[in-house]
Amino acid sequence: MSAWAWATLCLLASFLLAALGDLISEEIRGWLDLAPQAILRLAATQLDPDQRETIYHDEWLPELTYILRGAESRPITRLTRGTTYALGLLISARRVARHLTHTPPAQPAPSPPMETLRAALAWMPIQEREIFILTTRHGLSTTEIAAIMGLSSHETAKAQIDASTMVARYLQKTH
Repeated sequence: MSAWAWATLCLLASFLLAALGDLISEEIRGWLDLAPQAILRLAATQLDPDQRETIYHDEWLPELTYILRGAESRPITRLTRGTTYALGLLISARRVARHLTHTPPAQPAPSPPMETLRAALAWMPIQEREIFILTTRHGLSTTEIAAIMGLSSHETAKAQIDASTMVARYLQKTH
């Protein structure tokens, strides 16, 4: 074969290899965007089916799309940012599902107006009044109150019961 034929054949082979390289590069770029989406789909399986529609389709997937488009034509940056986002959601998906299905505890009954409590405390003996205030406002235990007031635990517990009973009776009379 002549030198011209070899040169032409080499030139043609280089064009084919360049075109094949571009095709392979595009194929890899396409697969790189699918990796974070696959991880995100895996995270969505940890959600309840009724939550999946709202959270996965309306929140997570659009956010991932925004992250992947934000790095425009940088495939490695898209892969790292998208995978980081998807892995973070994969790790926390169960916690999100638990948080969304968790019912808040029932609200405690409203306390009586402060004036009513003041009136109930006004006619209560001083020792019971102090014990009631230390228990309700400061959350101290019977043992702590006994140590502060120099009483036995039995005397303190009896005074707590007496004070609570007095307040309850007063509140029943006024309401």
